[in-house]
Order: sequence, then structure tokens, then C-alpha cells
Amino acid sequence: MEPRRWRVTDWDRAHGLAQETYFPHRLRVRERYRPDFRLQAVDLGPVLIGRIGWGGEVAIDCAYEGSVEVNAPLSGLLEWQGGGQRLASTAGQASVFAADEQQPITRWSRDCEVLGVKFDVRWLGDRARAGFGATGPLLLPRQLDLRRGPLAEWWRLVRSLHAAGVSNPAVADSLADAVTTSFLLCVLPDERESGGGVGSVQRVVDALGDAPERDWTAADMAAFAGVSVRRMQELFAAELGLTPRQVLQEMRLDRARTDLRRGDDTVAEVAATWGFTNPGRFAAAYRKRFGCPPSLEARAGQILGR
Repeated sequence: MEPRRWRVTDWDRAHGLAQETYFPHRLRVRERYRPDFRLQAVDLGPVLIGRIGWGGEVAIDCAYEGSVEVNAPLSGLLEWQGGGQRLASTAGQASVFAADEQQPITRWSRDCEVLGVKFDVRWLGDRARAGFGATGPLLLPRQLDLRRGPLAEWWRLVRSLHAAGVSNPAVADSLADAVTTSFLLCVLPDERESGGGVGSVQRVVDALGDAPERDWTAADMAAFAGVSVRRMQELFAAELGLTPRQVLQEMRLDRARTDLRRGDDTVAEVAATWGFTNPGRFAAAYRKRFGCPPSLEARAGQILGR
């Protein structure tokens, strides 16, 4: 599942590509010269991360059918109307477009390039209910500040996933879950929850240890803890100083080390077996945990195995 990339200089072709990737919409071109349209999209199934720039000033009428769209300008200006408000976003801010609601973009400036996250609204709602106990329709803020706090961390995750692309469909759902869960942790009301403790954390750790190869979602883990995703994160931070996903990554790195020491498979094969789709990131995480690169471990394993 490789990123989809296009660059075109024809308005009709640009409009068609944007509709195929995102939503049906009406495009109004506000400048006469040819566009320099660029689009790069990473499709994780229920979540799509895309970078798009029109290279010309446009306005867009769209109802965002079946999806919530979060658009963050990397440059330029994005002006739109939503919830009876006139709003504008620049770099460091994100516009949140609710599903199935007319929210016209009144100005997408010529120099505006957007990195956006498109969530399937059913997926988003299911994750909110399963992991956070949400009831009723999701009420999301219309605009986000991505420059500080948890949203800044979420934004770094989004940017890194888009930059890396995805080549292994086997991990697409887990990546989509990571993007969705961290987003919901940022935007849903923090309703303080008690309950859980050392036993809850240990149940999750035991379950992860029994099947680290499983495509775990945050909701799956929280079910073993018997608490919400938010509460599970709090308990892990208090007891272990780590997130559940960090614990899972450490377990997978331990298993990868065992496989490398056998000397039967290449570093790339071992990394892929344990869900690491980016060799560079795998090598960095491995070195951080064990103090040596995985290639050195693999060579030692091959020598000892002779």
C-alpha cells in the first residue's frame, strides 16, 4: 500500500483527483492561470492522511459525506464557514469539518498547502464509544491549536506517518487506530474516571506479552484493563511511566532481538515480522533499547549459527 502521488497543471484533472481521494465537491477557481496541483495521500483504510496544494486560489463547497476532515495549513491561508462562524486557519492551526454538513471553504490561498486527516465518521464514532464510553453524536471543536500540548504530539505522529508512507497493509489498521485514539484523547472532554490499578495494568501487560504479534487497538487493550482508553493511559503512566503502545513496542523489539540472534532472517524480514514498516525507525528504536544496531546483532547471529 504505497502513497498515492500526483502533480498536474490542468484544473479539470486536479478537481477530479481531489474528488476521487476525498469528497464530491464544487470547485470555484478564483484565478485564471494554470494550477500547480500536488497531492500525496497515505490510505490507512478508515483514516486517510493527505497533503494537497492547488497552486492557485480556489473556493470549495462540500458537505464532507460520511467523514470528519481535519485540515491543517502548512503554509498560506484557509478560510471557511462552519457552525454559524467564519473562521480562518494558518500554519499551526487546524480546521475541523464535521461530517455530512455544508461547510464552504471560502478561500484557499494560492500558497496554501494543507496536510489533512480524513476519518470515516463511523470508525471515529465506534472508537469513541468503545474506548472512551462516548454516547450520542461526537461534538468536535471547529478549530485546533497544533502548536502545544497533546495536539502537538498528535500532529507529529500524523506528519511522521505521512512522511514515511505505508507499505504493509497488515499494519494499516493499527496505524489508523493510533492516529484515531490519540486524536480522541485530545479532543474529547476529559471526564475524570476512577477505578483500575496495578491489576488492570498487569492484565494488559500479560495480554500483550501473550500475543505481541497481534494487531492491537487501544480499545482492545482497554478491554483487558476494564477501564476506558484515557484511564488506561493514566494508569500506565502512573505505574510504568510508559504508554501501552510503548510497552508493546518494547515487547516486539525483544522478540525481534531473539529472531536476529538466530541468524535465519534478514533485518528487514525480522522488522516486518514484528510490525515495523520503516527500517530506519526500527533501527533507531532497536539501538535505543539495546545499544547496538540490529545489523550488528544479525551478523553476530549468523556467525554463531554457522
